Amino acid sequence: MKRFFTIILLSVFSITILTAQTKTVNLSLGKGYANLAWYDLIQDSTTTAPLNAWDLAIMTIGQNAAIRINSGFGCHLWEVVSKTSDDFGNPIDTTGLTTDTTKFIEWIDSDQKWQVGAFNMGKDGYEDNGDFGWGDYNMSTHAIHGSKLFILLDVAGKYHQIRIEDLLGGVYYFAYSDIDGSNQKEEEFNKQPYNTKTFAYYSIATNPDQKLDLEPGMWSLVFGKYIAMIDNGNGNVVPYTVTGVRTNYGWTSVKVSGQDPATVNPPSISQFSDIISTIGYTWKKLDQNYQYQIPNDICYFIQSPDGLAWKIVFKSFEGSSTGNLSFEQTPVQINSVKDNSDNTLGSFGITPNIIESGNPIQFSYSVTNANGNGNIAVYNLNSQKVFEMNLPSANFNAMEINPVLPAGMYFVVFSINGYQEMQKLIVK
Repeated sequence: MKRFFTIILLSVFSITILTAQTKTVNLSLGKGYANLAWYDLIQDSTTTAPLNAWDLAIMTIGQNAAIRINSGFGCHLWEVVSKTSDDFGNPIDTTGLTTDTTKFIEWIDSDQKWQVGAFNMGKDGYEDNGDFGWGDYNMSTHAIHGSKLFILLDVAGKYHQIRIEDLLGGVYYFAYSDIDGSNQKEEEFNKQPYNTKTFAYYSIATNPDQKLDLEPGMWSLVFGKYIAMIDNGNGNVVPYTVTGVRTNYGWTSVKVSGQDPATVNPPSISQFSDIISTIGYTWKKLDQNYQYQIPNDICYFIQSPDGLAWKIVFKSFEGSSTGNLSFEQTPVQINSVKDNSDNTLGSFGITPNIIESGNPIQFSYSVTNANGNGNIAVYNLNSQKVFEMNLPSANFNAMEINPVLPAGMYFVVFSINGYQEMQKLIVK
């Protein structure tokens, strides 16, 4: 039997109590959008790095084999159609590089999925029978062996020939040289030292032959320039450089438009998307005076892989003169419906689910057919109960509790009539 939610009442309550928890975030990409900025919603922290510091971004998560290029700062990548990786080191005639698609095919990073970079040639091996673009998965060796030869234009405007040889045991093996085959460089790139990051970076031009650790260990959103696929108005979709926002791998988001962001209710979990550019670049508009305006009827909701969620409302964008922007972030509770054979629990929520140590929690619950008192308990990661409180049964109840917890992650468990539901709480 499906649970009956007192959705309207809980949603109004949630919006009211979350207003005081809203934070305004100011960050800058620098003049000319010279930087990338990674923002972490959980820690409310920002990390920046020069956009031109790298040429290749190498995905380090799990068995993914994505290699992306710094298209935001002018990198380009072409497949040399008539050549294979075995031709590496021989001079390449680049006549027709940007015009002759029978000889050269340009590839770009996906603006939909992190795991499909330019080198992947539109392929995700998990979905394409082991074809990762630059190479194919070998069942015997459990490695991805490279087969393609590419031309790379680096951030300094210099052309190179490059091949990805293997991904074996978590180590990438690749080589690059000048177009004529001179100045060859063989490189090994081990993912392990960067396994807490989404990407590690490699520089050919700005920091020659350097492996770079640029990302923070945790981030939710990355702001900066990238290539997006844009409708050119003639029925064609073309790559175009934009300045916008992408979500981290494993995070999901949804755009809500046509409603007042101050009172909008969080959407259902089924509306969230794993497309990394759901927020993208359309949250700002350039008016006839070449000033950026922020629409007042758009907001975004974003959810972490472990279920924490926020509402994002953009407030300002100054453009390339400063690269400054601001937005509001508000912790929210995403409503979901679960089976409950006793039809006892209507809804349960704690807000916010990220607090400073010593701050209280707003707690609400809605119950139908309650036969006794409820209970709320807080457990640490060692399964030790660190707080407990009995609760009166009622059709709807909302209160403030203050368990006074040190920094860490906790589990808040609500119990009534033999039924339990759990939510995470993070104390900073």
